[in-house]
Amino acid sequence: MFPTADAVNEALRLLIRVTRDNKTLASTVQANLKAES
Repeated sequence: MFPTADAVNEALRLLIRVTRDNKTLASTVQANLKAES
């Protein structure tokens, strides 16, 4: 039983959004750490 193309697209979109959010979060944290030191 394979997932439908729509389901795969949804999962990929979610994964991309999460990855992008994590990168934004990481760079924000790094910027804050640099500002504090």
